[in-house]
Amino acid sequence: MVSIRLARESDNPELLSIERMCPQGTSLVLSFDRTPDFFSRSRIYEAYRIYVAEEEGKPVGTAGLTEKNSKINGKRTKAAYIYDVRVHPDHRGKGIGSQLVERSLNEASEADLAYAVIAQDNTPSIALFRKLGFDNVGSFNLLNVSSLQKKGKTFFTLR
Repeated sequence: MVSIRLARESDNPELLSIERMCPQGTSLVLSFDRTPDFFSRSRIYEAYRIYVAEEEGKPVGTAGLTEKNSKINGKRTKAAYIYDVRVHPDHRGKGIGSQLVERSLNEASEADLAYAVIAQDNTPSIALFRKLGFDNVGSFNLLNVSSLQKKGKTFFTLR
């Protein structure tokens, strides 16, 4: 049986491992490595919660939640942002992702809307969020400038 709880600092090694096993996308694969601190990405938010799905005392999935005051179509809105939903590959198909997202939605009961940002070809995540009632309301372009290095000389660096 799976239980959902708040993450603890002691979960760090298992959450880093799950993250490495869960790249996003198919044709453009996004992989993240927050070594040594899984929680570093969430600390950019004023307030956040990270949930852990646990089976037999071991973390098998995770999801992050932060609530933001946003402006949508000129109107102030409290929005729940659900991010970094990950389920260990050996534990997929058991409803763990759904439980993590539903727990996040229940905790964000004050929010006027909830959203996630999902890579266009991350079909498992798209299917999960659609199953839970989310609709695709738009898309955006992700622009990236990489730091290039050749023969020890850096051509461009973002700071």
